[in-house]
Amino acid sequence: MLESGPRPRHRTKALAAAPLALDNAIAFDMGGTTAKAGRQSTRAKPLTTGAALIGGYERALPIQIAMMDIFEVGTGGGSIARVEDGALRVGPQSAGAQPGPACYGLGGTEPTVTDANLVLGRIGADRFPRRRDAA
Repeated sequence: MLESGPRPRHRTKALAAAPLALDNAIAFDMGGTTAKAGRQSTRAKPLTTGAALIGGYERALPIQIAMMDIFEVGTGGGSIARVEDGALRVGPQSAGAQPGPACYGLGGTEPTVTDANLVLGRIGADRFPRRRDAA
């Protein structure tokens, strides 16, 4: 099975577009390690494709199989950022669910995409639940 995780979330986003009378919409899903996007239809039939590239941009392998028309467009919120050879690099290393990004307050110390969005003011600190034993 390929790309099974995003399917329910993307279909739910397509259904959310229906009350807005949007026949077609772009759904975006940022997970912990990847961000995926795809064109979504409000019709009952999900949008699919018969060909895709699997395995990353540099070593992608073409496959021909029916699957959701969703493509990886970037790194996810848990992807670790670092300076390497004078350039900013993000991923493929991830903070994972535990400890997660530093702003989760669960012991993570390496900066992630989520941490950067917090510092840039794109998300608020009130959006992160704290451990009960955290001061």
